[in-house]
Amino acid sequence: MEPPSSKGDLDGLNDRHKKLNQLLEPKKYNFETEIQVLENLERSSTDMESLLTEVCSFNAFDAKLSIADSQIEAFTGKLLPVMEYIQELVDQMTQKYFCFEEIMPSEVFRKIGDLESFSENIRVKIEEKESEARQGRAVRGEYLLGVESFQSWMQTTENRMREKSLQPSSLIEFLNELKLDLVSVTKEVDTINKCVQVIRQKSKNEEYLENISVTMISLTHQIKTIKSWLEENKLQ
Repeated sequence: MEPPSSKGDLDGLNDRHKKLNQLLEPKKYNFETEIQVLENLERSSTDMESLLTEVCSFNAFDAKLSIADSQIEAFTGKLLPVMEYIQELVDQMTQKYFCFEEIMPSEVFRKIGDLESFSENIRVKIEEKESEARQGRAVRGEYLLGVESFQSWMQTTENRMREKSLQPSSLIEFLNELKLDLVSVTKEVDTINKCVQVIRQKSKNEEYLENISVTMISLTHQIKTIKSWLEENKLQ
């Protein structure tokens, strides 16, 4: 009877160890890959939370055209790489697990879905900021044009009211003209008021809001002055 061969046992053990490593290597690779993916997704989630805070705090309604456009472009520039990464990751992971005939780990699947939804929410918020910026420019512009038009009409009207040389016939003609003007001017002031209501709801610029309040008080007072003057001269 021959003694057992230690070398043969050792060779057999090494062979089994190699085979076991070969079996476990894909599992180890998959595990390390999944950990890396989860860490990347976590970092992306943190970045997206910061971006959402930036987007929500941006005062797009009051912003000037150049500032609003550049800021929204910056937001989009931060968001797009993440959305592209998510799509690329979904494609890679789907193909990988399909080839191995395995199911994507629930943690990875859930994290990708959460980040996808979160990114879409940010995209919607950015679009809302674009809309707010456009609305702000349009409303402020309409308000400013309305005020300038009113003040121009008011200056012309006051100059004619101060004229001492108006003959009775000319005065009657002016009074009739003024009555017609007041109809269109009142509509114009109503439009200005609608703009002001929107601005007061949306704007966070306290100084701008205060200036608007002063302007509207002045407009109201001027309209009353015109109407009073009109009534006084009708009685004469």
